[in-house]
Amino acid sequence: MRENLIVAAILTAGAVIRFYRLDLTWFFLDQARDVAAAAGIAAGASFPLLGPRIGWTEAYLGPLYFYLMAIPFSIARDPVAG
Repeated sequence: MRENLIVAAILTAGAVIRFYRLDLTWFFLDQARDVAAAAGIAAGASFPLLGPRIGWTEAYLGPLYFYLMAIPFSIARDPVAG
């Protein structure tokens, strides 16, 4: 029981820190690219087959990252929600 309370307190503290003052959040180029891809998926305009590029290499992650970001974006239509 005590362990559950500790885990709940840690998760609550993390949520408060993450969601406090969302209006002060800014985006850099990689986050803006990800939001644009998620917005395209949510609008039904694009369905990427490649995910984001890994660093400065020619390797890419899978597209699941973009599709998972599109879920909260399609509900909230707010870039900060994703």
